[in-house]
Amino acid sequence: MFNEALSPYIHQFPVGEVAADVIRSLAATPRIIVTAPPGAGKSTLLPLLLLQSMPEGKILMLEPRRIAARQIAERMSSMIGEAVGKTVGYRMRFETKVSATTRIEVLTEGIMTRMLVDDPTLDGVGMVIFDEFHERSLTSDTARPRARVTTDYPSRPAHGDYVCHHRCLSPVPSPRRTTDRESGTHA
Repeated sequence: MFNEALSPYIHQFPVGEVAADVIRSLAATPRIIVTAPPGAGKSTLLPLLLLQSMPEGKILMLEPRRIAARQIAERMSSMIGEAVGKTVGYRMRFETKVSATTRIEVLTEGIMTRMLVDDPTLDGVGMVIFDEFHERSLTSDTARPRARVTTDYPSRPAHGDYVCHHRCLSPVPSPRRTTDRESGTHA
């Protein structure tokens, strides 16, 4: 798909050296955590390489900040020599750059929540990436169970974590919680 365009970056960014291992790991298990220092290519190169390994479906990449979402989509698009909105696009409140050919969508948390409300199965989505996972919020914590993700890793991963969930999307009912006002316990 983009082999020629990405080949210089594979040797330039540290994540290029482990991308094949990440792809193999995702074939064996539906979720992984990638930890690397800033500038390693986790947010830009790795999603493009993951897309090449997916014959169909799109990747949703959750970013906690609007500026980061826009900049990451712009950087990925420039790496493959395309305009934003073609293969890589972004969605945030009041601003959307996607098309019918967009296969990687970089989203802010509010947009992800809206997508899950509108389509709980996320039809056509093959992978969800929670970037900057150490910056967790109530919104991203709500999105994880909706994507049928179980928490079997530390509740506060180290800086630079990147949680990737592959082919694990199906609707999950929201658990109802009630609080006993006198004891403060949850049921």
